[in-house]
Amino acid sequence: MADGDETLIFVDVDGVLNVGIKTGTSGALFLNDPNIGMARQLSESSDSEAAHERLEKMSSVAARYAGLACTGSREVSEVLVRRLVRILRASRGRCRVVLSSSWRHPKHTARVKALEGELSDCLARPFVFDDRTALMREAEPADRLRAIGYYVRRWSAMGAPGRTIHVLILDDLFMTGMDGWMCGGASVNSVKDAEEYVRQCGRQSCDIRAKLVHCYEEWLTPEARIRVEVATGLTAAAVEEAVAFLAEAGKQQWHYKKRLKPSTTSIVATQQVAFCWAGIVSLLQLACLHV
Repeated sequence: MADGDETLIFVDVDGVLNVGIKTGTSGALFLNDPNIGMARQLSESSDSEAAHERLEKMSSVAARYAGLACTGSREVSEVLVRRLVRILRASRGRCRVVLSSSWRHPKHTARVKALEGELSDCLARPFVFDDRTALMREAEPADRLRAIGYYVRRWSAMGAPGRTIHVLILDDLFMTGMDGWMCGGASVNSVKDAEEYVRQCGRQSCDIRAKLVHCYEEWLTPEARIRVEVATGLTAAAVEEAVAFLAEAGKQQWHYKKRLKPSTTSIVATQQVAFCWAGIVSLLQLACLHV
């Protein structure tokens, strides 16, 4: 990417390229055939309230998101991978794709390579993640946001001042809603609050434009009124949000390049003036020779 306007895309995997259901304070189940079957078996073989609650949550999520479930032993949904591909294509290659998922840790290297291979097939060109966020402890949404903010701070400090940097974040933030958790001394009560935190992390002389596509939803089941918290993956609405943001970023980049590139008329006019001055200088030199 050239100096001027730039785009960074931060990609989480779990909760973005698959659908997850929160089962406790830190536990989660992914929406796939084996987990749906396991939840049924536990409910049938146990009278525990926890087993029945898990089945009700799984059934409620499956009713809404069955089309996005991982099939067989797959760890990512084919549908959601294709949706990510649509987002990447919308950037027209003018972006830096950064892996911000827990998959960036070395122990997940094989999984990342498999994902890159699948994305390459869908894009019909070689694809690898351009970079990864720094390896740091992550246990809550603020940790993920800090890791992304740190990357934005370093990236914005490396180039020339005065750039516009578009930052697109695809993340479920640990299957957590915007309920007032703290990050950088500020309370995060909305997507806008999270975006403002990232914006503030950038170099002051740069114009940071952040967009968080938060892949998260929660609701109460109709019968038992059980709270269901879900990492929804890239829903159709989420993809449209991301594509619209990248389309605006593309317009900004086009206008910036247009400002830098002089028009053909200007070039011709400049060349004509230079030619005239060269002629005048030559005439003056000849006149001096005859004096």
